[in-house]
Amino acid sequence: MQEDLYYKIHDRNFGIYTKEEQNKLRASKIAIVGQGCVGELCSIISVRLGIGFTTIVDYDTLDISNMNRNVTARYSNLGKFKVDNMMEFLKDANPTVKIKAINKKLDESNAEEIIAEHDIVLQTLDNMASRVILHRAAYRLNIRCITISVAPAFR
Repeated sequence: MQEDLYYKIHDRNFGIYTKEEQNKLRASKIAIVGQGCVGELCSIISVRLGIGFTTIVDYDTLDISNMNRNVTARYSNLGKFKVDNMMEFLKDANPTVKIKAINKKLDESNAEEIIAEHDIVLQTLDNMASRVILHRAAYRLNIRCITISVAPAFR
């Protein structure tokens, strides 16, 4: 059942991806650290592409300032943890993939544990110190870490 549903959801990918390539996406594990504007868009794309396992990481809550840029931010969810808000959205967007939410602030004591056993990490943080911590952890674990950020220079 789950297998059939997965391929029905991703049927239009074929022609762009081969079934073998789609299966590679399905077997992949991605960690997306930061669930602000950029991070949540990456999370949405991850589950829509059919990446088999997505870990989302953030410790912040939705507030009124998120309303102008976070796609899933809704007035009724203000005050809710960003990862809880995203889990609700992502599970409904693609129930055939696995999603793990980590409601923690990334720091030197937990960075490696958070990203271990992923194939790739997307860094979508707005804090320079956290960015450095994440990249160093990924380097130590030999995991590719891609920075996707549009934060202004003063950050």
